[in-house]
Amino acid sequence: MKMASFIDANQSTKPPGQTYVLSVHSAAVMRNLNDFRHQNGLLCDVTLVTEGREFAVHRAVMAAASEYFRAMFTGDMKEATEPKVELRGMPAVGLEHIIDFAYTSKICLCMDRIRDVLMAATYIQLTPIIDFCSEFLISEINIDNCVDIGHIAHDYHLSKVDKTVDDFILRNFSVLAKKEEDFVRITFEKLVFLLARDELLANSELEIFKAAAAWLSHDPDRIGQASKVMEKIRFALIPPDAVIESVQTVDFMRQSVGCTNLLIEASNYHLMQLAQPVLQCDRTRVRSLGPSLVTSGGLTKQNKVEVCSDVLFFDKTCSKWINMKPLEKTTYTHCVATLGNFLFVVGGQNTLDRVGKSAVASAYRYDPRFNRWLQLSSLREARTYFALCAVRGRLYAIGGENRNGEIASVECYLPNKDEWTYVTQLPMGLFGHAGSVLDQCIYISGGFATGTFSNVMFRYDPALDQWDSRAPMPTTRGFHCMAKVKNRIYVIGGNHFDADEERVDVLTVECYTPETDQWCEVAPLREGQGESGISVLDDKIYLIGGYSLDQNSRIKSVQCYDPEKDVWGNVPDYPEAIAGVACCTLDLPSDLKKTYM
Repeated sequence: MKMASFIDANQSTKPPGQTYVLSVHSAAVMRNLNDFRHQNGLLCDVTLVTEGREFAVHRAVMAAASEYFRAMFTGDMKEATEPKVELRGMPAVGLEHIIDFAYTSKICLCMDRIRDVLMAATYIQLTPIIDFCSEFLISEINIDNCVDIGHIAHDYHLSKVDKTVDDFILRNFSVLAKKEEDFVRITFEKLVFLLARDELLANSELEIFKAAAAWLSHDPDRIGQASKVMEKIRFALIPPDAVIESVQTVDFMRQSVGCTNLLIEASNYHLMQLAQPVLQCDRTRVRSLGPSLVTSGGLTKQNKVEVCSDVLFFDKTCSKWINMKPLEKTTYTHCVATLGNFLFVVGGQNTLDRVGKSAVASAYRYDPRFNRWLQLSSLREARTYFALCAVRGRLYAIGGENRNGEIASVECYLPNKDEWTYVTQLPMGLFGHAGSVLDQCIYISGGFATGTFSNVMFRYDPALDQWDSRAPMPTTRGFHCMAKVKNRIYVIGGNHFDADEERVDVLTVECYTPETDQWCEVAPLREGQGESGISVLDDKIYLIGGYSLDQNSRIKSVQCYDPEKDVWGNVPDYPEAIAGVACCTLDLPSDLKKTYM
């Protein structure tokens, strides 16, 4: 007979035994070992010697804390068995800190001992302590020690610290330059690196020159490096009268052939004022933290509808629109473009007019280097609601409207000659269209022609002076905007006639790929915007102000489109509702922005 199987209630199905953990045990063991070494080296089996000082330690502890000591104490080296080991070149203070860290996981850092600790940590390749030293140095940087910390970072190859010091000096150059006893201790390599940076913040380029000249004059042996230092100074950014009074009077500037050539280069730049946009190089580039959105003109409504002459830039640090030097004349439905970081403002209307009868032919150029406007030769034809594109060092004014109606003509501006010449005209007269540049070709879309809105897409090749037709937009529209991001063109906003012949906002946004000559839809606008300003900053498209037919008013909304995420977001509103405003991006000198903030 088969017997039934029973499980004893006292038996357990768990594996035999249980594990218990005392969380403080390892710390207690290390604390005891640390106490042992302070009790006349209790149970210590080796003494480390440097600079006449002796440190009793446990081989096992030091080997566990450092690969350097592990190799020393576990390999075939004679130090593996010797009772005393001398560490030549190791600072005693640094070694003491290293040993304390090995036993306690703690290290106390201060500026007085940081070099000793870094030298010791580097000597035995103890990366965690090097990282702690880097973190400490970064936290301690100030105007009084930035040069010294920079030297430490260089000596111990602390790249993160080095970059942080560079950024600090670039932001505080003017203050440091006044501390001449510290400034002159900057190394030659570091000085030329800093002087070459666009991000260097100073009150003026003349101030930068004077600081560099003081560095050179501090040591007669440095004068031989004058031309290499001075080639990083942007003499073209110094007013000519200041060059004569404060630069040419410096001995080495007259005696060094290299320095003299730099002054001749700057003088030629100033003499060829009209050609400056196409004469740009490293020494004419403004010092700036990056491009800013800049708007000009527009139609506003405060107490009454009026055309304005305002020029504003958007400051990202405080998220505010800030007024700068205004236009020479009020204008709206004009166009802007940039060449060589000069802003060109062309055409438009100076007075309120809905049918283009007050279109103007004026052209102005703004130089952010000297915060100065210059009137240029006028267009051959007055035009408003047109497109202005910069390509191959020239400007192209395309189509538009004036008292004669819609225009098909195209004018090309040559900066060095300050003249406008006709080139091949558009295949049809258009106004209210938009333009953009991609791969050295101009693309024109939509607009208003023969009493209706259009969906045309034309391409102009300046090298061939030839227009051709491309795939039309899926949606007719006019008074819209175009922008290029990477290898695509985006058509945004505007308005058209609906099925009932009512003029309505176009919310649809379309993307064109030239390689395939195809269109696709992307995320639509949140609200209608026609006659807006548009520009691209950091690969994002900004649509500024405009007129909303749905709201029957000008608006102050600023919408931002991220093509990578295909989403629209809002940024701070424009200060007031505005339409017919033009927008671009411009590198504004940091010292100029400070004067308006």
